[in-house]
Amino acid sequence: MTPATIIRQAQADGVKLALSPSGTIKAVGNGEAVNRWLPVIREHKAELVDELRAVMIDREAFEERAAIMEFDGGLTRAEAERLAFLEQRGATIH
Repeated sequence: MTPATIIRQAQADGVKLALSPSGTIKAVGNGEAVNRWLPVIREHKAELVDELRAVMIDREAFEERAAIMEFDGGLTRAEAERLAFLEQRGATIH
């Protein structure tokens, strides 16, 4: 199972995975669901940390690009986010 799949499936089960400020994984949600996911989280901890870190970096880049489009480009926040999303997915924006 890939780290992205683990994150998606855990989230579908009501468990949100995130990086703590110290770089460890935080699992938040219903206690029973969290307990079901803990063995998988422990087994794939290093890969999950890498995936969560990459997602954080992508999110920061997205936020920065949207802010530039909003403030320097004079776009609404919604339009800036839409274009930033398309750019992240490789679309050519003119």
